[in-house]
Amino acid sequence: MSSLKSDLQLATLVLSETDAFDYLLIDGVKMEPVLQWVYQHIDNPEWYPLYKNTRYQDVLDISPCLVKVSIESDILHLFESELGPKGAAIWLRSPYELEVLGSTLSRLLWITTEDGRYLHYRFYDPTSLSRLMPALTSDECAELYRGTESITWFNAQQQSWQKMTLPKTEAPLPQPSDLVFKPQWLDALLTANE
Repeated sequence: MSSLKSDLQLATLVLSETDAFDYLLIDGVKMEPVLQWVYQHIDNPEWYPLYKNTRYQDVLDISPCLVKVSIESDILHLFESELGPKGAAIWLRSPYELEVLGSTLSRLLWITTEDGRYLHYRFYDPTSLSRLMPALTSDECAELYRGTESITWFNAQQQSWQKMTLPKTEAPLPQPSDLVFKPQWLDALLTANE
């Protein structure tokens, strides 16, 4: 079962409970130029632009960028003090290596609705996460975010950190065509929380 936790202190949410890898997913539009930021703050970074091998390959400079980080690095502090509160990044934990997780997350960039529309989805935006999570059942959450163990972000409206923890699954990672966005999910994303 997935769970959603809130806390005012980030450290209580991101402490590693598993042997999984930690990643920072940076919004390339909010942190432009994203790769410049990555190379300024991380020695020998391992990164994966989510637009890689997609229709937006030509604009990698504004691509969401998945960066593998060590929990001991200063990146956690930068996430807590700057990137998270600005809505410029989310923290992910996954058992998968960078290339596998990056290509898996790329499938969430474009969604198909039940009525056949094909839409760009900024799944890495904290506002989108804050709106969508309450609309998902635990099974839907596990299916949508398969490949991750947890996602942590700053909910600006509630002024608190939130963490979604997902159950481990042995199911194969989904293919891009497997994902159909339900109308109630779109409604949750498009409706501002009161």
